[in-house]
Amino acid sequence: MEIQIKSWNGENWILNKFNFDTENDFSINEQNLDRELCRMAQLLLHYGVAATELSAQHARCKEELDSLYAIKALKIRSSGTKITENNIKELIHSDLEYRELLKETLKSEALFNKLENLYKSLLRKSDCLIALSYKQRKEISSY
Repeated sequence: MEIQIKSWNGENWILNKFNFDTENDFSINEQNLDRELCRMAQLLLHYGVAATELSAQHARCKEELDSLYAIKALKIRSSGTKITENNIKELIHSDLEYRELLKETLKSEALFNKLENLYKSLLRKSDCLIALSYKQRKEISSY
């Protein structure tokens, strides 16, 4: 799975690509638990950084959406025509530019939620690895 995330590098917007091998990242090789445990920090960092970047991207999208809504509402109100708030809302929600930005905002939210759940799953995997490692060491020491 690949996710592309826009982020600010201090001078301009760049597109970061994050690749995830979910099949291998979430499987457990019981024959090599030490390696699996050592790899967890790297995986948690990778997924955590991507989730943080996606959270920031989603916040920017929401801010842009709110700003666009406010600008369009102000423009409609300043036209001099009497119009209700519900009509303003309907006009803005039917606007193509607004709908495209809304779609991008919802997409960024869905990706963030997905990555956040993957991160939480990695934490559970880490717990499983610790339990399996403890069990394996206990079995070895009983021989």
